[in-house]
Amino acid sequence: MVIKELSYKVHHLQARRIRCEHCGEPFTCLVEGEFKVATSGIPIVNSDEAMHKALAKQAGKRLRAVDGKFGREVGLCPGCRRYQPWMIRRSRWTSFSVQVGGALAAMFLAFGIFCAVFISGSGTVGNCIVLASISAGAGIGISWLRALPGGVQKKRKDPGAVPDADMNRLFAHCRETEREPLVEWYLSIHDSPPKDRVLVSLGCRDLIGEEFFPPEFGSEAVLEQLGDGE
Repeated sequence: MVIKELSYKVHHLQARRIRCEHCGEPFTCLVEGEFKVATSGIPIVNSDEAMHKALAKQAGKRLRAVDGKFGREVGLCPGCRRYQPWMIRRSRWTSFSVQVGGALAAMFLAFGIFCAVFISGSGTVGNCIVLASISAGAGIGISWLRALPGGVQKKRKDPGAVPDADMNRLFAHCRETEREPLVEWYLSIHDSPPKDRVLVSLGCRDLIGEEFFPPEFGSEAVLEQLGDGE
């Protein structure tokens, strides 16, 4: 029996407005992410139209879920040039988990192989343990260096975080050119669309609660147009 499969990857964008915990100024971050949707069917039974509808339904549900996942914002405050404390903590923990987890897994695997093949005394075992500890310590140090830095970042550039004035100019430009604001913002950073992915805007979400964004560019309006997956 021949099974037909259809799939595509979605690269989604959402603008999220937050208030800086350092200087109190609001700014907007461009949040990006990806996921894949897939479906399969029998060519005689399942038409291409039905399978594309199934993919659209999956994508709609995933996009709704993405809209509800707050705390993924990463952006340098345009006013005081600092990252938010919770951004730094999350970045350090994520980097720490990857670095230390990988280091420990590799070292204990090597430790097990070494002990099984070459072990000849307690001194060798002790050396292996020391080596694993040094590797874990190095992982902690590397994770700290790779995480978002604290303090004022005068030389660092972040085109994915902008003040309210820049957002207003973007909205005005997109009204005149009839372009989607977040896609326009994305292309100003990356120059070209993502390869082999569908670029989708989730609109804008004001996490401060001030309703700063124009209603037509808000996430509720955009998601309603995209469909909610029901």
